[in-house]
Amino acid sequence: MGKEESIAGKKKAHNRPSAGKSRAELHERLERAGLPPGEDLPTIDSAFDRQCHTVFDVRRFSANELREDRTDDPFETKKLLEDSEGMATWIHVSGVHAVEKLQKLGELLDLHPLTVEDVMNLWARPRVDINKKELFFTGKAVNIDSETSHPKSQQISIVLREDLLVSFSENEEELFRSVIARLQIPNSRIRSSGASFLAYSLIDTLVDRLLILTEAVEEIVVDMEEQMLGESATDDPIPIGEIYRRKRQVLRLNRIAFPLRDAIHDLHDLSSEILDSSLGIYLRDLLDHARRAAERVEHARGMLHDLQDFHSARQDNRINRTMQLLTVIGTIFVPLTFVAGVYGMNFNPQTSPWNMPLLDNYWGYPICMAGMFLFAIAMVIYFRKKKWL
Repeated sequence: MGKEESIAGKKKAHNRPSAGKSRAELHERLERAGLPPGEDLPTIDSAFDRQCHTVFDVRRFSANELREDRTDDPFETKKLLEDSEGMATWIHVSGVHAVEKLQKLGELLDLHPLTVEDVMNLWARPRVDINKKELFFTGKAVNIDSETSHPKSQQISIVLREDLLVSFSENEEELFRSVIARLQIPNSRIRSSGASFLAYSLIDTLVDRLLILTEAVEEIVVDMEEQMLGESATDDPIPIGEIYRRKRQVLRLNRIAFPLRDAIHDLHDLSSEILDSSLGIYLRDLLDHARRAAERVEHARGMLHDLQDFHSARQDNRINRTMQLLTVIGTIFVPLTFVAGVYGMNFNPQTSPWNMPLLDNYWGYPICMAGMFLFAIAMVIYFRKKKWL
């Protein structure tokens, strides 16, 4: 089996149907199975705006010059690239929903069909592929949903060649605002170092965003733990539903952090003529940040698992205490019920002196009630000494 066929076999597994897919959509996906590599383009399913207009931001830069253009035409993008003699070029594609535009851009830039397929497959696992001609990186940019305050993510793909960087995002959200601001500064490090350092800066932004979000989530989980352990055993400061919601969020981050860490590790270890040798120290720092983000996710996940067990143990303990109390109460009333039942048989004491003692006694009822009361008090004292109450 050739390398291209082997890669194609892996690509076909990316587009798994979600639970909400209809039978018709599933049937359509099954019918596409077996298409040639690069032709099994995924159906776009993004948490972001599906109607986002696909635009191309072209930035050509050198240490002393910066040219910025925006277009929605792949042919115009190609012309701008050809007019960048002696300058590095960054083409950022916002919106990956226009299949024909991306295919045409891929043809004009001589991108491999599998690369275009990976760009449009929004469920792809973060990874890096390096060869002598180009570097391909795909990862996730995390953010906070303004309505639900829950973490969300969008896929970012990067293709790096000598003096050319092409990046893709799902929408026009300004994820790289700080990188663009640095590009505005003449003779800055990012302007002077070309496309290779720019690619590192974009990936570093993804890792920094993940690191910040994982730190915030970890702090929230720590606060939840302090509330759970700080309250009395009879209180439930954190409902179990909240623990499960946080656990689901952490699992989403887990699916981003660990593959991204592995991709950064591959980027650090694999050598390529595309990457500047001076990036080694920066990539080691980047790998350290990616590892810290993954460790924070794992720490938060472990803490939530412990909180879930603690909550279940507290509930079981509460039920056990309730059952213990009911058992003690029942135990106290069993002999009292027996005495009351015996005297409820009403055997005639006139027939035999052995029938129902104290039934005709003037103090019979007070004596019986006092005896039952004292017996109950004695049992309560005994149970308290045994710490059953």
